[in-house]
Amino acid sequence: MKLFAWLLSVLAVLSSGQSSRDLITQTCKKTDYYALCVSTLLSDGRSLRADVKGLARIVIEKDLVAAQRALDHAGDLFREAPERGSFERYGTCIEDYRATVFRHLPAARSALDGEKYAASTEELQSAALLAEGCQNQFASEKTPLAEENKAVHDLCGVAQGIIKTLG
Repeated sequence: MKLFAWLLSVLAVLSSGQSSRDLITQTCKKTDYYALCVSTLLSDGRSLRADVKGLARIVIEKDLVAAQRALDHAGDLFREAPERGSFERYGTCIEDYRATVFRHLPAARSALDGEKYAASTEELQSAALLAEGCQNQFASEKTPLAEENKAVHDLCGVAQGIIKTLG
């Protein structure tokens, strides 16, 4: 009898894990960045217990971490800027990422929690545009902030895609 109970509990865990992965897969298929969506969500254990709204929240929180990393990196580059043009460009990126970290992404998360999905996607769009704007400051594709700008931009797109499925 104990063996039967143990077997049932193992099957329950396995099936819930599979259904969680199915939810992640199906949800991520509705975004423009499928691979990024899946890898981001599977890297966070909370996603295995989350509903779709929870998945969106996790992506926003991951985006907030990425934006903070970009802000920190921009600050380092600003302090080390060799000439006035670089100094000004990194200064603009700092302003943009401060707005992203302290206003847009927290507002997106708050709106999501309040089921104000249109407001959440608008805030995410603003954050994505600021990351894009930082990147566009530089004539070259290979800027020191290119990876961070892309990560923040694309994670905003993932979160927007997930939120659009909510209503």
